Amino acid sequence: MNLRQLILLTLTLAIVTELSLRLFLAKKFLGNMFDDPDLFPDNVIVTRNPLRYHETLGWVSGPADKPREHFDSSIVQLGNHWFRSNGHGQRAPASLSPKEDWILAIGDSYPYGDTVTDEKSWPAVLERILNRKVVNGAVCGYGLDQMYIRAKELIPELRPTKLVLGLLPESLYKTEYDELSSAAKPYFTLNGNELVLRNVPVPKPKTKPQELGKLRKALGNSHLAHQILSRFAPGFWYEGLVHSVHRVHENGAQVSCELLKNFQRLANQYGTKVLVLLEYTDLNGEEERQKLLNLAQCAPNLDSLDLWEPLKTLKEKDPIRYYNAFNGHLTSVGNVWVAEQVAKLSFSSDPFIR
Repeated sequence: MNLRQLILLTLTLAIVTELSLRLFLAKKFLGNMFDDPDLFPDNVIVTRNPLRYHETLGWVSGPADKPREHFDSSIVQLGNHWFRSNGHGQRAPASLSPKEDWILAIGDSYPYGDTVTDEKSWPAVLERILNRKVVNGAVCGYGLDQMYIRAKELIPELRPTKLVLGLLPESLYKTEYDELSSAAKPYFTLNGNELVLRNVPVPKPKTKPQELGKLRKALGNSHLAHQILSRFAPGFWYEGLVHSVHRVHENGAQVSCELLKNFQRLANQYGTKVLVLLEYTDLNGEEERQKLLNLAQCAPNLDSLDLWEPLKTLKEKDPIRYYNAFNGHLTSVGNVWVAEQVAKLSFSSDPFIR
């Protein structure tokens, strides 16, 4: 094959791939990728309704001004805070008695139930299994740093008897950033073993820049260019857009360890029993799993449930259910499975669910 033939073959493959991507992945056959609001929205606050800016946390749940069609969730108020509804027209109680046995779930989009309706998140399913109040205090996009700050706000005021802290491997990495999805967030640094809170008050959200530059704008006309550059040159491709991120340190493991120790102190102070739930998106990251296991050892007095082995068992015994459990997030099938794992868990001295 000579050079001319190689060039023609390469161009032919590129054109076929481009047309295939437009036919099977794109919402519109024609148009610039940067004009797609689902791929390049202004920022997480604007597009991830119902979320609102918060000067300490970066963003929190709140009533949606303009709910997005694919983001089917509603919000209920408890005290001075907003939480995701557990569905079926649920209204949150005006208050919860400190003597009432109830569970607070904190985490990111996994316990929140991103991509499923209110009643299908695993906290909602857990509430029905246990016939016990479960409040979904998770917020999409949170790192462990934001989860801790939210727990500091909620636990003293609401006094949950039990708390489930849902963690993914990326929960650790997110503590290294002061900006995720073009939304600023708080973060911690270490002074010895002492955590120092930074970037508070959190700067208000940025909006998408109007000027993309001639090169990016031209490349945005190609779906193939988007697929390649979003994977291999994300810094260039997403700069200033919804996936804009800014890393401020590389001590996520150490910071997360101290944060979990603080969780333990906070729980002890208010008599809240904590379950650290180690979650995964698949079974391909043994190294990532080990980082979560190491983190759990930072606070040995907190109970933990590692879903790795139960997931392996599920894959072996019920592969159809396993593969139907994930779509990038937990599906309704996956949420039911997680709720079942938490519900059947018991501790030798003080069973979590009893």
